Amino acid sequence: MPKHPPNTANACDIVGNPQWFHTRSLRTLAWAALKADRGQTVHQHRLQVMNIAQPSSPTT
Repeated sequence: MPKHPPNTANACDIVGNPQWFHTRSLRTLAWAALKADRGQTVHQHRLQVMNIAQPSSPTT
């Protein structure tokens, strides 16, 4: 497994193993960070669609 900078490693953990306490926005930001780290373009409209499409997490 390749070594990642600490921020990228945290983003990999959030995206690869989401927990109940990871908010929608945190998961979305982690996904965007990973794309940007790979040199891929992060489109604003895609982030908006992802945020609308994800169901809200339970608060109980």
